[in-house]
Amino acid sequence: MRKLLLIVLATVLTACTAESTLKSLVEEFPQHRKELNELKDLMLVLSDSAKDFIFLSSRVTEGKDDLIDFFEKEGRIPVSKVMNTTFKPHGDQLLRVQAIIHAAGIDYVSVDKERKAVWVTLKGGGVLGSDRGYLNAGRGDITSFHLQRVLPIPNEPNWYAVPSACPAGGWEATESQKRLVFSLLGSHWAAGFPLVRPLSV
Repeated sequence: MRKLLLIVLATVLTACTAESTLKSLVEEFPQHRKELNELKDLMLVLSDSAKDFIFLSSRVTEGKDDLIDFFEKEGRIPVSKVMNTTFKPHGDQLLRVQAIIHAAGIDYVSVDKERKAVWVTLKGGGVLGSDRGYLNAGRGDITSFHLQRVLPIPNEPNWYAVPSACPAGGWEATESQKRLVFSLLGSHWAAGFPLVRPLSV
């Protein structure tokens, strides 16, 4: 009985925290509107020159530099290195992405090339320490993401507040999104596909 009560309590706390987080994100969006829209455009430009990738801020790389992960065997690569290789034609855009991520306190950002969607994850928050952030659904219908909770940003086409701004619980992941979760959390966390647990770095 005690276990059941704890489960119910955890469920209620999760739901309340998620709703509160979403409302806070909607309220905070206007102060970051310019940077987030610029970041979205830049990430889409960079994605044209590369495979699926994720940009991880030094905030979440355990003291290492900002890193890029292409989900290949070489693992995560310092931004300074890919600037002279993969993203050489777009060095200025990559530097701008780096500057926005640092200034806005973003942990990581990734692109769903298939749907031209951009996921932006901010610092983990809430009593359960879950991620929070935004999704620009691009050319995809928001219902196609099958997210459990989401709030549209008023007067901002395709922008949504999500309690976990990365491929997360409650929707069927694409291959690129599976690679993202495997890369960040390890295979034991992602073993439950097609449903993926909330992502927290």
